[in-house]
Amino acid sequence: MELKEITNLYKDHPNTADFINELKNSRITKIHLKGLSGSSKSAFAALILTKIKGINLFIFSNKDEAAYFYNDIVNLLCDENILFFPSSYKRSVQYNQTDNGNIILRTEVLNKLSSLNSEKKEMYSGLSIVSYPEALIEKVLLHNSLERYTLQLVKGE
Repeated sequence: MELKEITNLYKDHPNTADFINELKNSRITKIHLKGLSGSSKSAFAALILTKIKGINLFIFSNKDEAAYFYNDIVNLLCDENILFFPSSYKRSVQYNQTDNGNIILRTEVLNKLSSLNSEKKEMYSGLSIVSYPEALIEKVLLHNSLERYTLQLVKGE
């Protein structure tokens, strides 16, 4: 069985059609799903993301859950508009040791979000961000500061 076929298992369930119709026809902005465990969360979310376009934020209780979900959903959808927003610290803010890889991931998310405007909104209509509370409460630069400290490099210059 192909990975993408896993999402099709949810497509035929009657609750899935009701769920998608409710999302399309209402002004719901927050959803809390219960009863899904393991990778079933990712498979169900992957199906929903293929049916409904929008900017989505998936918040998990800790880094491990968020990372597993992110890995699953990227493998299921093979989409570069699914981003991981980690904490910039290796373990915790209290140890005060930053992780350069995580800083790059955070910057990528912030750059995509800051580039959203009325013209480009359609381009990112399928943007999904996966994160967890520790990463979300961390302060980030203001949009103007981010632009000022961003260095644009062009091949050949």
